[in-house]
Amino acid sequence: RLFISPDNQMKPGSYTCEIFDEKGALISSKSIQVSGNDFSIDVSNLQSGTYIINLANKDQIYGASFIKMD
Repeated sequence: RLFISPDNQMKPGSYTCEIFDEKGALISSKSIQVSGNDFSIDVSNLQSGTYIINLANKDQIYGASFIKMD
C-alpha cells in the first residue's frame, strides 16, 4: 500500500488518482475520496519500479513520485 498524508492545503472531496510509470505511460486511473486524514492506495498490482502519482480535482493537482519494491 502507498500511504499518503495530505497537507493542510488539500481540501476534502473527490479526486482523480492517476499513476504513471517512469516512461510516462498511464498505469491506473480511478476516483477516490479524500477526507483530510491519512489514506492509502493499493499498489500491490504494480511491478517493482519508479512511479508518479497525481491526485487532482477541479481546483488542485498534487503530484509525487514513489518507488515500489517487492
